[in-house]
Amino acid sequence: MQEITSVTGLKNAIQLLESEQEINRKLLKEQFFITYESLKPISLLKSAINDISSSPYLVDNLSGTAIGLASGYLTKKLVVENCKTSKTAKEAIEKAGGSIK
Repeated sequence: MQEITSVTGLKNAIQLLESEQEINRKLLKEQFFITYESLKPISLLKSAINDISSSPYLVDNLSGTAIGLASGYLTKKLVVENCKTSKTAKEAIEKAGGSIK
């Protein structure tokens, strides 16, 4: 910063610092509001659901679970392709005459 040698220069420097302080106060207030909103329980829940639903492994996990549950009820031949299955699901599918490709 420059050396201030006059009253006018001092007043200008004070005004500049006050305007910077006001801008910083507004930015801090906005950031506080954003943080407050993001920490609300409903926001945390929405964020967690979005993270889970955008997970690339979710589809594999759900399909594997569905196949595992359905394998206990198999009565007809079933062909499963491009899916990860558990050992018990694989056995149940094959026991019912199905196959996994």
